[in-house]
Amino acid sequence: MDVFIDLKQRLIALDWGDSNVMTYAREIFLDYKADQTKPFEQFPVKKNETYSRYEICTVAEKFNLVLNVWKPNSSNPVHDHSGAKYLFKVLKGSLTDEHYEFDHHKPIGQRLEKKSAVTLGLNGVYPGVDFTGYHKIFNQSATEEAISLNLYRPPLWKCSVIDSITEEPRPQLMAFANSNYEANANTLAQ
Repeated sequence: MDVFIDLKQRLIALDWGDSNVMTYAREIFLDYKADQTKPFEQFPVKKNETYSRYEICTVAEKFNLVLNVWKPNSSNPVHDHSGAKYLFKVLKGSLTDEHYEFDHHKPIGQRLEKKSAVTLGLNGVYPGVDFTGYHKIFNQSATEEAISLNLYRPPLWKCSVIDSITEEPRPQLMAFANSNYEANANTLAQ
């Protein structure tokens, strides 16, 4: 059962050539309410992972929609979006988005400086539309998992992750927990 069919149809119908399209997408995200009666059990966190990404929909050259499922006390590494704009909505729990400034001229241990943080609860939408730096998202709950729905424009397939030891950016391809899940239904050409 596709719990996102209505949302996907509304996003696909947007004019992705319009310079304000992310504003319109944000309005759709604000309007969308996760149906808590429809379980997310079909999207578990993979064994030995702190969070898992599921590709929900990709429209070539326009956007991709990704569901992230976060274990308690988990985060992704500090990373960028390789120029992709994004927004996300919390569908379960709460999540904190921390933004960092990276300066490779500083000594190791001082290269990342936290600039801001915002915590969103259920149905909160973060418009990272103009985000161009590094960030990480984490679930601070000790007992509850969290779920976010993320939109990237253009589709996000790779990013740079800050290595936790060297504090140097390294390229990383995006991996999805459902690489074989409804592959034909999720990738749409227009």
